[in-house]
Amino acid sequence: MLDLTIDKDTFAALPDRLQEEYKADGEEYRLTIPTGLVPKAKVDEFRKTNLALKKKVEAFGDLDPEEAREALERKEEFEAGDGANTPEKIKAAAEKLAADRIAKITATHESQLNGIKTENGSLKGQLESRVIGDALRKAGQAQGLLPSAIDDLIARGRGTFKVDDHGDLIALEGDGETPRLNDKGDAFGANDFVVGLVKTAPHLFGETKGSDAKGSPQGHSGGASGVNPWAKETFNLTDQGTILKADPRRAQALAAKAGKTIKIGA
Repeated sequence: MLDLTIDKDTFAALPDRLQEEYKADGEEYRLTIPTGLVPKAKVDEFRKTNLALKKKVEAFGDLDPEEAREALERKEEFEAGDGANTPEKIKAAAEKLAADRIAKITATHESQLNGIKTENGSLKGQLESRVIGDALRKAGQAQGLLPSAIDDLIARGRGTFKVDDHGDLIALEGDGETPRLNDKGDAFGANDFVVGLVKTAPHLFGETKGSDAKGSPQGHSGGASGVNPWAKETFNLTDQGTILKADPRRAQALAAKAGKTIKIGA
């Protein structure tokens, strides 16, 4: 079946006997319908309608049919309004639409930002625990910390130390801002903290490091015999007096371990 309208390339590919059935019409070729087969008026009407439809289609260009349909629906809704669609209302509607889009984008960005902050906070906490734990563990081992006391030491140190923005260990005074210093005026470090615990919590350390390292006259974590003279089963007033005179703080710690309290000073 022959097409009513064909382009130049299609026309050129037709055999000569079929080309005779077509007539040039601008950039196209149209099939010549024998007189009497179809009334000329009908052919002219068909041709006119075809050209009109072609022009309408070309007028849409690259416009998406779905977008065109949606635009027409919006136009109909607008025209079906109460007649009060003033420029002010149109402007307000446009501003509301823009505000809604901005709010949606902002909400999405805030959600993403909060997620990043949470992740950073978690990573910072892990880093802080690692830095504090490593520093205290190293200092404790140098002072003879018992392996079973590592967790205890770290738990005590977490209340004293923080990690600054550079990843360095720091200790602050009670106000949370002033750097804490040791007796020499230097920054208070893990070593200073552990040395203090050797006196106040000697039970965390081995006998030699827990007493000899800090100048205990007995050379043990307890009295002369290496036991706690405040404990019920090893109670010894002589050893108590000796320790109290040499190291009052250690005496308080040993007494506290045995469930007793010592007041130092009048």
